[in-house]
Amino acid sequence: MRTRLSNHTILSEVPQALLSIDDIRRAGIDCTIMKLEDLVHAILGDRPLEARQWVADAVRAGIRFDQLPLPDLESKRERALAAGLAELLAIRGDQAPPAWTTEVGPLAEPFFVSRRLQQMPRSAEEARVNGPEPLRRRNVYASPNFLSIR
Repeated sequence: MRTRLSNHTILSEVPQALLSIDDIRRAGIDCTIMKLEDLVHAILGDRPLEARQWVADAVRAGIRFDQLPLPDLESKRERALAAGLAELLAIRGDQAPPAWTTEVGPLAEPFFVSRRLQQMPRSAEEARVNGPEPLRRRNVYASPNFLSIR
């Protein structure tokens, strides 16, 4: 089966020695298959099915979460969410988080990834206490199994 890496490159045409996104970029191949910004915008746009599908597709494609590039995002909320997600997905994939995530600190105010979560006191407390740690460190709260794909 031939899988598209971009509009111009077929995965079977990529030399076997190219193992990482950085290697592929150095070879001059556009590898913008999936962008972390898309996941962030799906979550902020209250599109949980789209977000879960993004994660499932990324896992299936073998995306190296430890090599996700710094996303081009403007707001502190977007950057905090992106950093927490990058760390969370890397950890779940037994990878180190991307280096840029250490530069993104917590939000000044708590942010719940779902309005419904914030409106349910017990669920909100569960997110505050047991939600994914990379998000909690940035004052971003989600359910403990947020974006878990089995």
